[in-house]
This record gives sequence, C-alpha cells and structure tokens, in this order.
Amino acid sequence: MDDFPRRPGRPSSPLSRRALVAAAREVFATEGFAGATLDAIARRLDIRKPSLLHHFPSKDALYAEAVATLIEELSVVFATALGPAPFPERLDALSEALTRYLAERPEAAALLLRELGGPRVGPPGAQAAVNLLRAAVAFLETAMDAGEIPAQDPNQLALSVVGLHLVWFAVPAVTGELNGTSPFAPESLDRRVATVCAQVRALCGLPSHS
Repeated sequence: MDDFPRRPGRPSSPLSRRALVAAAREVFATEGFAGATLDAIARRLDIRKPSLLHHFPSKDALYAEAVATLIEELSVVFATALGPAPFPERLDALSEALTRYLAERPEAAALLLRELGGPRVGPPGAQAAVNLLRAAVAFLETAMDAGEIPAQDPNQLALSVVGLHLVWFAVPAVTGELNGTSPFAPESLDRRVATVCAQVRALCGLPSHS
C-alpha cells in the first residue's frame, strides 16, 4: 500500500508515500541535495517536519528514494520502448517515450542532471544513473555491431543523446525564452518529439524520416 498506517498524533488523512517522494523530487530538483531541507519539503506538503520524519529518518534516506523512483521510472520507459522492431523504429520509440516522460514530470530532467553532476555528500545514487547510461551504451553498441548504425564512440554518443533529451527540460526558463513557450506546454510537445527524433537519428548516422 502507498498509504502509511495512522499513528497517534498523525493527521486523519495521511499523505501517501508517493506524494511525499514526489514533493521531495521537486525540491531536490530545484535546490539540489545540499540546498534542499526537510522543512522546505514539509512546507510544500503543508505538514510539519516531524510528520515527514515519521516516514523518512533523514534527508539522505528521502533523497535516496527520490532518485530510486526516478531511475525505476526511466528503466520502465526504456524497457517498454524497446520492442522487437528494426533499430530505427526502436530508436524513434525510445526518443519519443523519453521526451514525453520528461515533459510530464518537470522535476525529472533537472534532478537527473544534478545526480549525474555529483560528487556530493549523501547516499550513493549516481551509480544507478550511470548504470542506466551503460544500458543506453549497450543498446547503441549492439546496433553498431549489427551494422545498423555507423561505428563511433558509443560512450560519447550516449552522453550526447542524453544531453539532447535532458537539457531542454532541465533549464525551462532558458528554453521558454528561446522557444517562446514553456517546454512543458502541451502545444510544444509534438514539435519537440519530432525534433528529438530527427536529431537523435542524425547523431546516430541514420537518415531522417522521409
């Protein structure tokens, strides 16, 4: 169950664990691990800090779960998009799925970039993000070995593709100024999906859609 059992002194309508972690992700994405406080997260939820500490004994523990949920969601997106299809179709499916995921979760790109940007004091989380990057590298290496895309440095390619997906959503103020609208606005999403698919294809050495 997502909901916590009620304890003496707790509100009659306790928040779900999912809601607590979602609020934490937003604060960590905005303030970073060092700048975020349990007080700020509690205020966002309109609860007191002791209520938050009922469920997470420390900021480290809450951060670890916030990052873990993000990596788990991205892993599902990655796995779901990669069906038995020709590589260009799988690449497009993954590009679109990741772009739509990031557009629907404004905190995700910023939090992931902060996590990859370490080092920082706190529980290990960057390794999980690196492991996800390694899965992307393996995906690209397999395509190169099969002759589906030209051979190149798969690590550099994976990081370029990741940057293409993340930066647009991680710096929304800059994106909004350049693009004329928020990167999270529904009306800009289809254009962004088409742009990302075309640019990822170009980075991989594939022709654009006819």
